[in-house]
Amino acid sequence: MSLWSRIERRLGELAGELLPSEHRERLDRARDALAAGDPAGAEALLAEALAERPDDAAAHALRGAALLACGRPAEAAAAFAEAVALDPDDADAHVGAGEAALALGDAAAAVAAFRRALAVAGGDAARRAAAYRGLGAAHRAAGDVDRAIRELRKAVAEAPADPESLAALGAALVDGGAAAAGEARRHLARACARSDAPAAAWAALGRAELALGHVDEADAAFARAGDDVDAVAGRGDVALARGDADEARALYRAAIARAPGRADLHVRLGDAARAAGRPDEAFEHYARAVDLGAGDAAARSAVDAAIAADRADARAVDLANRVLAGDAESAAALVVRARALVAAGEAEPARAVLAAVVDRGDHPEAHVELARLALAAGDAAGAARHAWAALRADGRNPRARAALVAARTAQAGALGGDVVSRARALERVARADPALADLAPDVGRAVEDFDRPLLVTVMGEFSTGKSTFINAFVEESIAPVGITPTTATINVLKFGRERGGRIVYRDGRTVPLPWTPLRATLEQITADDARQIAAVEILYPLPVLERVHIVDTPGLNSILPEHEQVARDFIGRADAVVWLFAAGQAGKESERAALASIHATGTRVLGVVNKVDQLAADDVREVVAYLRGELGDLVDDLVPLSAKAALASHAAGNWPALADALERRFFARARELKREACERRLSALIARARDRSVARREAATAAAAELAAAAASLRAGAARFRERDAPSARGQLAEAVARLYRDAAREVLELVRPRALPFGAHRATRADRDYLVGLLARGYRDAIEPVRAAVGAQLRAGARAGATAAARAAAVVGNAAAERIEQLGDEVIELVDARVFERASAFVDGFLRGGAVDRFFRDALPKLQLTEDNVYHALYRDAPDLDAELGEPLARAGADALAALADRLDALAAVADAAAYDADAGTLAAIEAIARATEEA
Repeated sequence: MSLWSRIERRLGELAGELLPSEHRERLDRARDALAAGDPAGAEALLAEALAERPDDAAAHALRGAALLACGRPAEAAAAFAEAVALDPDDADAHVGAGEAALALGDAAAAVAAFRRALAVAGGDAARRAAAYRGLGAAHRAAGDVDRAIRELRKAVAEAPADPESLAALGAALVDGGAAAAGEARRHLARACARSDAPAAAWAALGRAELALGHVDEADAAFARAGDDVDAVAGRGDVALARGDADEARALYRAAIARAPGRADLHVRLGDAARAAGRPDEAFEHYARAVDLGAGDAAARSAVDAAIAADRADARAVDLANRVLAGDAESAAALVVRARALVAAGEAEPARAVLAAVVDRGDHPEAHVELARLALAAGDAAGAARHAWAALRADGRNPRARAALVAARTAQAGALGGDVVSRARALERVARADPALADLAPDVGRAVEDFDRPLLVTVMGEFSTGKSTFINAFVEESIAPVGITPTTATINVLKFGRERGGRIVYRDGRTVPLPWTPLRATLEQITADDARQIAAVEILYPLPVLERVHIVDTPGLNSILPEHEQVARDFIGRADAVVWLFAAGQAGKESERAALASIHATGTRVLGVVNKVDQLAADDVREVVAYLRGELGDLVDDLVPLSAKAALASHAAGNWPALADALERRFFARARELKREACERRLSALIARARDRSVARREAATAAAAELAAAAASLRAGAARFRERDAPSARGQLAEAVARLYRDAAREVLELVRPRALPFGAHRATRADRDYLVGLLARGYRDAIEPVRAAVGAQLRAGARAGATAAARAAAVVGNAAAERIEQLGDEVIELVDARVFERASAFVDGFLRGGAVDRFFRDALPKLQLTEDNVYHALYRDAPDLDAELGEPLARAGADALAALADRLDALAAVADAAAYDADAGTLAAIEAIARATEEA
C-alpha cells in the first residue's frame, strides 16, 4: 500500500473518530481533494484543520504526505516530525518521515526513520511492507543494491500481492544487473498484472525487458507507464537500443525537464550524446551528473568523453583527479592529465605518464597521445607505431586514425617537383609500409642511378657481334668473342684510371682481375663458373666512360637462367639501348617482339646493323631500308656498322657515323635521358606500389567484411540461443525432471508398500533415504548431461566459425589475434560450463543431501495416502528449482558467450578496417600525390 493510499485510509479512520463536526468536515473535504488528485487542496484543508487542532498527530502526518505529494519535501519532513513528536507509535508518520528524508537526499536519516517505523508497526503487514520498501529505497539511493534487494524481499514477503513492493523489488533487481533481470521480470509481471499497477511497475518492467534484450516488449511496457519520468527515460533507452541516438537524446531531455535533479538522467543523456558522436555534449552531462551526486562511474564516463572531445581543460582535469583518487592507475584519467601537461608545455613529463600507462597494457588513447608527441618531435615512424598500437586496441578510434594519416604524411615528407624528390618520397612511403618495404631498395637504386653515368645496354640476339662492338668502342680486344651461350657473362664497361676488372659473383663476392690476363680469364670461364657470376666489370681509362657505362648482355635467346634476373635488372635500369642486328639475319620476329617490349617502356633504342662487311653495299642498303620499314617505329635510328673493321680503326667500318649518332642521340643528351629513365622507373614503381596497396586495401576490406559477417552471425546465434534454444533446453529439463520424480514416486511406493504400514505411520530407513538421494542425483545428472552436451556443441560450433573467419583474416589482423579467437572460444565454453552446469549440479547435490529428502520421509510421507500422484506431488513440490538455477543462467550465459566472441570478432573487423583505412588514406593517398606530381612533371 502506497503512502497515498494510506493517506486515504487514515482519513477514513479519522472520519470515524469522535471529532468536532467542523474538523471532521475539513477532513472529509481533504479526503475528497485527495481522491480528485488535488494534494495541494488537501494540504490547505489539513493546514486549516491543524490551526484549530494542532495536537492532531494523524492530521500532521497526513499533511506531511500531502506536502510530499506536492513536491515540498522540507515542509513535509517538518510535518512528519510534528506527527512523530505527538505520536511516536504512528508507523505511517515514521514511514512518511523516511520518504521525506529520501526526497531530501538524506539516505541515512531515511534508514533511521524506516527502522523506527518497523519497530512500532507491530503485526500490521501493510505497514511493515511499507517500512521494508522504504529501507530498500534508501539503500538503493545510497548505492547499496544488494542490501536494497534484501530489504525489498522482506517487503514482498509481508505483502506478496502489493504491486508497489513487487515493483520496487523488480526495479532493484534490474539495478543489480542482467543476471537478475529474469527474476525481476517475474516480480514485475506480477505487479503489472494487477489493475492498480503503478506506473513505476510498468517502467521497471520495461527496464527488465530491455536488460533481457526484449526491445519491443520493453517499448510496450514503457508505453503502459504513461508520462512517468522513468517511462519517458525508458523510451529513450529503447531508442538508444535501436540505434536512434538523436531520438534518445530528445526523450532524455524531456525527462530531465521534468526531473532536472536526477543524476541518472544526465548520465543516460551523456550516453546518448556519445552514441550520437557528440563527445562535448556528453562530457557536460556526465559532469552535471557528478555535480548532482552521481558516483565514480559518471566521473569515469566524463573522463572518457573528455578524451573523445580532445579536452584537457580544468573541469576535465578535476574529474580526472577525482577518478584517480579512487583508482590511481586509471588509464583514461592519466591520459587527460598527460594532455594537460602537454598543453602546459610539459611534453617530457606527459610522455613519462603515458609510457607508464602503456607499460601496463595497450590503452589506445595513451598511444594516440604518444603518437601526437612523436609527431611533434619529428618522429614520424614512432608516431605511426603508436597510432597502429592504438588501432589494434580500438580499430575505429578516430583520433588514432587521424594520427596514423598524419604520421604517414610526415613519413612521406615534403614532395618536390623534381624526379629525385618524388622518388625519395616514394622510397620513404615504401619503407614505412611493410607491404611495400621490398620496393624501397628499387626506388633507392633508381635515385642512385640518376646521379651515375649514362647506362647504355647493348642488346641483340646471340652472335650479332655485341662483344666485338664493345671491343670496337675502346679499340682493343677486351671482351671475349665467339664464346658459347653457356659460358657467356654479362660484362659492364666502366671508366677506370687503370685498366683492370673484377668479377662480381651472385653471392656478393668480388674478385679483382689484373688487366693482362683479363681476356684470357674471361675466355676460360666454364659453364659452371658462368652460373655463379652475376656480372664482370671491365675498367678502362677512356674519357667517354666517365659519362657512359656500357653493358654487354648475352643474346636474349641464350641467357642462362641464373643470369636472367641480372640481365632484366640491367635492362630495366638502362637509360638507352643499342640494339645490334646481324646484317644477314636482321628483322626476325623474335627481334620485333624484344624491341616492342623495350619500346613499351619508353627507353630510346639506337639500331645498329652489324656485320655489314659480309654483304654487298646494295644489300646493306636494302637491309637497312627493310628494317626502317618494318621496325622504324621501334628504333630511333638505324646505323650500318662493321664492328670488326672499327675494332682495327675507328676510321673504318662506318664508326664515325655511329659515334656521331651515339653522341647526338645519347651522350650529349645524357642528363635528359637519365631523367627520362628515372621517370620511367619511378612511374613503374608507383604502379607497383599502387597495385600492392590497392590489393592490401581490398584484402583488408574483405577481411573486415568477413569478420563483421561472422560477428553478426554469432550475434544472431546468441539471439536464437536466448529466444529458442535455451527455452527448448529448459523445456527438456523440465520434462526430464518431471519424469524423474514420477520414477522416484514409484520407487518410494515400492519401498513402502511391502511393509504394509498403516496410513499415517509410514516410515523409511536410512538406506531408503540414501537410495532415493542416489536415484534423484543420478536422474538429475542424466537430465542435465544431454543439455550440457548439446549446449557445448552449439557453443563450440559458434567458436569454430569465429576462429575460421579469424584464421582467414590472419594475413590482415595477425596470427596471434586469430589464435586468440580460438582461445577465447575455449575460455567462454569453459566459463559457461563452470558457471551454469557445474554450479547447478553442485546446487542440486547439496539440496538433495542437505535435508530435502529427509524432510520428505520425516514430514510428508507419514501423512500421505499412498498413491503415485500423492507421492509425486509431495516430492515434486519440494524439488530444487532447476530452472532458476540452470535454465535462466543458461540462457544468459550461453548468449553472453556467443556475444563475447562476436565482440572480439567485431574488434578484429575494426582492426582490418583500420588496415584498409591505412592503405587508402595513408599509403595510397601518398602514392597518388606522388603519381599526380609525376604526371604533371
